[in-house]
Amino acid sequence: DDESLSSASINSGLASKKGYIPRRLVIGNDEYVRIGNGNQLIRDPKKRTRKLANEKVRRSLHTARQWLARKQKYCQFFTRFGKCNKDDGGKCPYIHDPSKIVVCTKFLKGLCSTPNCKLTHKVL
Repeated sequence: DDESLSSASINSGLASKKGYIPRRLVIGNDEYVRIGNGNQLIRDPKKRTRKLANEKVRRSLHTARQWLARKQKYCQFFTRFGKCNKDDGGKCPYIHDPSKIVVCTKFLKGLCSTPNCKLTHKVL
């Protein structure tokens, strides 16, 4: 406890002898750092890299959220035609739900004779 008092008195003594410039100074939204002999202030370069890093993290989170939002939509090609060209390699970002495939119009008319018909032959 005595050490903190003595260091505080030393710091106040330094401040009164020569114009004390703090190591870091915040003016508005900008943070400045003392360089050289203490008579120059520059914008804090570390804060700038922190801002850039935060921006990169925010951008990557935004991309991940977009991907999830896209994944929650149904594939228009798969639901309409029963197949998707991108589905072969697993590269289609949309949902392929077999229960959402459109009902075969030829089946409804009683004319579908295709054994491997990609469309639904169940009427709900």
